[in-house]
Amino acid sequence: MSLEGGGRRGASGGHGNKVHRCSCCSYSTVVKSNLIRHSRIHTGERPFTCPHCTYDTTIKDNLKRHVLTHTGEKPYACPYCPYRSIQKVHLTSHLRTHYNNTNSDSMPNVGH
Repeated sequence: MSLEGGGRRGASGGHGNKVHRCSCCSYSTVVKSNLIRHSRIHTGERPFTCPHCTYDTTIKDNLKRHVLTHTGEKPYACPYCPYRSIQKVHLTSHLRTHYNNTNSDSMPNVGH
């Protein structure tokens, strides 16, 4: 498998117009690191391994989230009650219980 395209970022720091194409399928992207991550689908490479169990993954952020299941850390906290979660999406869903889906414009932005 080869990773086609080399491209350089311009002075603005953007990704430019260089398209990087997968040599195994029709996937293409202007971000070379996305192509490298995508190529793991074809190679089977899973470079990110949990130090606590046999879990491994192709995506570093997936490993970070998984490790939280071992540590018990729940970094996303509800500002209105004791609820905490591992994932931001779960907190966002929980916040709707406080707002009854009536006025989503006044819901706080969940950040980290």
